[in-house]
Amino acid sequence: MSPPGRGGPGRVILLAVAAAGVGGYCWVTAGTTPFTWPADLLTALALAGLVAVVALQASHRDATVPHLCDRVAVSEPPPFATLVPWLVVVGALVAFELWNFVAGPRSTHLTVSSIYDDLARSQGTRALCVLAWLVLGWHLVRR
Repeated sequence: MSPPGRGGPGRVILLAVAAAGVGGYCWVTAGTTPFTWPADLLTALALAGLVAVVALQASHRDATVPHLCDRVAVSEPPPFATLVPWLVVVGALVAFELWNFVAGPRSTHLTVSSIYDDLARSQGTRALCVLAWLVLGWHLVRR
C-alpha cells in the first residue's frame, strides 16, 4: 500500500497519460502556421484549460488553502520583491532590443524575434517553446 497522499499505480498512469497528452499538444501546436485558425484554436484550448483550472480551484475552495481567486480580492499590492525578477527580465529584453535598434539596420543585428526564428526552425524546438509557455502559465496559475 502506498503512503497517504501519494496515490498509487493509478496516479502514475494518470501522470503518464497527462504527460503524453501535453507532449502531443505541444507537437501538434508546433506544427501549425502562426496566426492561422488551427494555431488560434490550439492556443484557445490551452487558455480554456487555464480557465478550467481556475474555476476548479474556486469551486473547491477550502478556507485553509489559499487559491488564485483569493488573491484577486486582496487590496494590498504584491510585495515589490516578487516583481523584481520580472522587471529584470523585461528590462534586459528591452535594453537588448534598444541596443540593437540603434546599432544599425535590422538585417545586421539580432532581435529577440530573429533569435527565436533561428532557434525554432525545427518542429521539435517549437514544441519545446510551446511546452515552456505552458509551464510558465501553469506556474503563474499555481502561485
